[in-house]
This record gives sequence, C-alpha cells and structure tokens, in this order.
Amino acid sequence: MGVRATTLPTITLLRGLWESLGYASSLSQQVALWFLPLGVAGPLFLDRARLGGSLIEWIVIALDAQVSLMVAFEIARRVIHRKDPEGSRPYATLVAIVIACLLRGAVIALLADNAELSSSIELAYRLVGGVTTVASMIIVICLVIRERDVHRELVAALDSRLASLAILSISMQGRLAEINRGIGERVAAKMGPLVEHLDRTLDEALSGADVTASVEYIGHVIDDVLRPFSHELVNDRQDPDLLVADGPPVAGRPKARLGSMQLGGAIFPKICAAMVILVAVAPAARELSALGCVVFLLGMGLWVLVILGCLRRLVGGMRVPVSVGIVVITVATAVTLSSGVVIMMSANLPVPKYVLIPAGIVGALLGSLTSTSHALRERRRVTEAHLLSAVEELELSVSKLRQEAWIGRRRASYILHGAMQSSLYAAILRLSSNPRPDEALIADIRRDISAAMAKFSQAAEPPAALRDGLAETADLWSDACDVRWSLSIDAECLVRTSSTGAECVAEIVREGVGNAVRHGGAASVAVAVDSKVDRVVIVIEDNGRGSEFGGQLGLGSRMLDEMCVSWKRESTDQGTRLTAELAV
Repeated sequence: MGVRATTLPTITLLRGLWESLGYASSLSQQVALWFLPLGVAGPLFLDRARLGGSLIEWIVIALDAQVSLMVAFEIARRVIHRKDPEGSRPYATLVAIVIACLLRGAVIALLADNAELSSSIELAYRLVGGVTTVASMIIVICLVIRERDVHRELVAALDSRLASLAILSISMQGRLAEINRGIGERVAAKMGPLVEHLDRTLDEALSGADVTASVEYIGHVIDDVLRPFSHELVNDRQDPDLLVADGPPVAGRPKARLGSMQLGGAIFPKICAAMVILVAVAPAARELSALGCVVFLLGMGLWVLVILGCLRRLVGGMRVPVSVGIVVITVATAVTLSSGVVIMMSANLPVPKYVLIPAGIVGALLGSLTSTSHALRERRRVTEAHLLSAVEELELSVSKLRQEAWIGRRRASYILHGAMQSSLYAAILRLSSNPRPDEALIADIRRDISAAMAKFSQAAEPPAALRDGLAETADLWSDACDVRWSLSIDAECLVRTSSTGAECVAEIVREGVGNAVRHGGAASVAVAVDSKVDRVVIVIEDNGRGSEFGGQLGLGSRMLDEMCVSWKRESTDQGTRLTAELAV
C-alpha cells in the first residue's frame, strides 16, 4: 500500500506532463524562439572554436538551422492539429520534435561541410546532439509554454467571472424588477384578452341578453385557463436570459498577474542535474573516452545537484517579486554550471573543449525555465482559488435571483388562486342570482375583477416572520402528525435581512412537511433550520415512506433546483432526510 500511495501521484503527474506536451503550442514558433539562444550558442561557441571559420559564417549557419527547425515545427503543427486544434496529440508531437531536431542537426552538418569548414559532416554527432541536447531542452520549453497558456486561460476565465459578478451586483435590483415585470407581463398577456372578452359578455348581459353565456364563459376561464395557468407559473422555469450575467470579452491577452514567488521552491536541483547530463552527452561523447565521458557527466550532475540543493535550503521560503526571482535563479543556475566546468578543469578532470560559455547559456535557460514554471504553477493555484470563489459567489447571486423568480411566480399563482378566482366565482354567483343584472351589479363585478388584476402590479406584502411560519406549518398538521421544529439564532438573524430568503425557507418547510404527511404517511417530522456562513441549511427528517417531493411529479425537484444552491434527498433507517442549502 505504501508503494502504491507514493507511486500514484508520480504517475498522475507524468500523465499530465505527457498530455501537456501534445498540444499545438508545443510546435509553435514561441518554442523555437525560446530555444534560439541555445540553438545559436552551439555553432558559435563550440563548432566555431573547433572548426574555425568567421563569425558571420557560423551566424548564418546557426540561423539557417534555426529556420529549418521553425519550418519543421510549422508544418508538423498544421498537419498534426489540422482537425483538432485544441486537442492533445503527444505521440505525434514527440515524433515531430525529434524529427525537427534531427533536421536542424543535419542542416548544420551539411552547411559546415559545404562551406569547407569541416572535413567530415559529423552527421552522427549532430544527430545524437539533436536528440539528447536539443530535443530535451525543447520538451522542457514546451511544458513551460503550456503551463503559461493554461494560466492565461484561467486568468481569462477569472476576469470573465469577476466581470459577470460585477455586472450582476450592479444590476441586481434592476434584474429583480425585470423578472417581476416579466411575470406581470406574462399574466397580462394571458388574462388580458380573457378579461376583455368577459367585458363584452357583461355588456351583452346588461343589454338584456341571457346571462348563461357569461356564466359559462367565466366557468371556462376558471377551470380551463386560470387553474392550469397558475400551475404553469409555478412549475415552468422562466427568465433564463435575466439570470445569466455575461461579462464583457477580455481585450487582448490576459495579464499573468504573477505577483511574488517563493524563491526556494523555484529551484529544482534534481531536474536541473538530469537536464545537464542530457545536454552534455553529445559534446562529451564526441571528445572524451568512455570513462572520461562518465566522469564528466556524473561530476557535472553531482555539482549541480549539490550547489543548487544548498542554495534551495539557504533561501528557503523567502518570497520575492517574480521578475526578481526569475533573474536571481537564472543567474544562479548559469553560474553553477559555469563554475562546475571551471572546477573540473582546475582539478584536471576530463572536460570537453569550448563548453564553458555554452554551459553558462544552458544554465541560464534552465534557470529561467524552471523558475518561470514554478511561478506559473504557484500563481495557477492562487488563480484557481480566486476563480472557485468567484464562481461560487456568482452562483449564490444567481440562486438569489432564482429565488426571487420563484417567489414572484408563486405570488402570481396565489393571486390567481385567491383574488382572481374569488372575484370570478363571485361574478358567477351574482349573475346566477340576478338573471337580469343592472348597471350597479355589472360595475361591482368589473371592479372586483379589476382589483384582482391590479394585485399583479402591486408590491407584495412582507411575509410573516419565519418563526411564525414554521409554527403555522406545525399547527396545520398537528392533528395528523407530530411536527417538531427548531430555528437557530444565527439562521433567524440571517433571514431577517432577506424577506425572500425567509419566504423560500418557509415554502420549502411547508412543502416538505406536507409531502411527508400526504405522500409518505409520516407520523413524525423533525425540521431543523440552521446557518452556514451566508447560507441557510434546512434538514427535514421523517419516518414515512420515501416519495417524490411535492404534490406533482417533479414539482418539488424543480422548486428545489431554483431555490437552492444545493440539495439532496436520501433514505435513512428511520425514513427520509431532505437537506437543502439556500443563499441568503
């Protein structure tokens, strides 16, 4: 088990790196440009010192080789990622990198031979160097480039969420008003034509026509329109456009926002030692014996491991600005490699010729790559935490809007069931009792219906205190069930600042208890209302049979989806437990 526990994270890390290598950015021109300093250093400081020739000749050779690498990258990128530009193709990408590096080495060998700078094209040396030195460094560059791109995507997502949150916060009241206005317009569009038609039938009754037509029409409105419409208001999800707050698109590339970095954590002795050994294989194998090659590679690897390890311990958890940290680690790694070459030469140990300056360049590139990668990973964790917080806050705000939309539709449904239905029933009774209505009676009917319609545009009355609502629910079912409830002081204080939140809590408790009794046959229900940060947590436990929450199939689930940030229903040994969290 111990081996498994330590191996799995390593395997997961390697799989992540392998996937990161396969993206199109690994074959981009940015990777080739990052490699340019090392790509030019070899021909200028190693080959020129060995083979002679002018500085201009070797600059031209080095740049031609760099161009061949860039062309190979561009062709490979277009071929490999033509169908799936955003996908990862690590195997094909690795093969393309190796082929491009071999092509670069072959170009240097052929150009040096063509310029009569070498009696042999040294193709084997160039190809070995292309695979060990060039390909290994390019792979490291690819991984850092991918890390940067992922961080930029996270920053862009964070910017978008923060912009959405700002827009939603600024326009919250306007959105609430728009939601309520939309509900009122929906009711008016549905009921307005019916009321106009009813007006005409009342005019006909006033003119002496039989009131039966008016009575039948009012009955049709109640049974076939009003009741289904009131259920539709509660059940249907509305206002999706009003609940979504899209932030403005981010102009240009998002900034990295690197801030500061931990200096010690950005030094990687083992990785740098391994990379130094890989990079040094080609020049060591060209000039040294087998034993000398082993001594040089192990000596340089051990030197880098020890010096960078000591430096890592020395600076420890010191935090510095990212730009300063990258410069410090770049210089420190370059000095470490160069000093290793000098010390081995001073100790008369085997060292390839002309590697002092390239060693410094390799060290600088390794230091900049490892420190940049660490800074990006460190800031990525911070950005992910900020993004998670922003998404959660946005979800809370949207949940509050959904609560308002639900309560708004619920209020409209209550008006349809209550005032509107009562006024229409009263109209039926009046007309049935007065087959020949006079103007006063018709005026009374119209006034009652107009008053009911006016309620849709009036401000809702403030709901009763949550404690009173819980007590009312318990009293309502006291004859059929033992309902016990508790309301924590923190939760009561929290809902006191939000009438909508209090109304939603009361509604969930009312429906939950009613459902447990009516459909679950519960004889005992326990309701607990508590708080957690800026949320109210409702737990309803009963000893009845588990069933769908709400009177109609799916009604309870839809209500919970719209009102709650999260909720779950589960069976227990005693019965059923419903847990719901509401944003307040």
